Amino acid sequence: MRLRARRGDARLSVGGASDRPYAARAVLRVRPDGPTARRKHGTQEADGGEEPHVGPKDAHGEADDASPRPPLRRYGTATAAALALLALAGCGTSPDPGGEGGGDTGEPTPAARDKGPACVGEDPGATVHVLRGGGFKLPGGGGVQYADATADGTRRTATLRDGATYASGQEEWKVAPGAEVTVSGHAYAVRQVCAHRVVLEPESAEDRATLAAEPASLEPRQGAADDALCFTTGPAVRNAAAQGFPAKGDTLALLANGGVQRFPTGLSVTVAYVHPDTGTAGLDANCATVPVAGYEDVRAGDTVEFAGVEFEVATLTDKAVRLTRTSD
Repeated sequence: MRLRARRGDARLSVGGASDRPYAARAVLRVRPDGPTARRKHGTQEADGGEEPHVGPKDAHGEADDASPRPPLRRYGTATAAALALLALAGCGTSPDPGGEGGGDTGEPTPAARDKGPACVGEDPGATVHVLRGGGFKLPGGGGVQYADATADGTRRTATLRDGATYASGQEEWKVAPGAEVTVSGHAYAVRQVCAHRVVLEPESAEDRATLAAEPASLEPRQGAADDALCFTTGPAVRNAAAQGFPAKGDTLALLANGGVQRFPTGLSVTVAYVHPDTGTAGLDANCATVPVAGYEDVRAGDTVEFAGVEFEVATLTDKAVRLTRTSD
């Protein structure tokens, strides 16, 4: 293998003259100013497929994810291409005695299963639910995100990140039930840590009252004007949100066609991806332009939550992800 660099590009040469019948030669040219892979945020309205059960309102509109995401590596695509060429060239490997090369089957690698327990601690009610992969705005102008989780079969912890949406340099805390976090000068007790959510209870009566205050209207207006509908512990809003979903025991079908499904209190949900080969899917939810949930690699049997309502992943295909409502 040799690497030759010229002005304006880089060249990777694999293989060469050899008496081995399986030797190969490949050349990769990488130009620094070439295109890079970028993930486009936002989705468009569902335009076909089976009809989802979304409660009293049909799906319409566009995704409202306007928040920044962690930056991507600039040369990730070129690196992947180089690795692919190395594999094709057989660099450093030989065929097996039977003449059939081993190696990658081309199938996605299954995601590691969560070791559990599903939850530790208890939810006393009238609390803040910070959903996995999402953020929640809090009194005083602050916010918090559920960034990561660990579980070893006995214990479970969560990593919380300061701020309702992602930004570089944010402070993080690793927490378990009984811990206390302070966000923008306001204290919260961690009451429960689950794979799908973290439950926080405000320690001051003033903050509890602020979060429970009822909005002037239950009609969503889209954007930041929906903060009172999206970031609340108020029973009227939560009841309205719950009524927008199928009844307990019934199924909610989320189409896997890139469309957005909207719900009565400003929530929108999108199927980010489905990998039928590994039986995993990604579900994203937004409310008031804030990503409020980002469930990655969920499987049949996993629990997810939207707007205070819990669901179990029932089935997933390349057409739809079906959720069974499990909470009242």
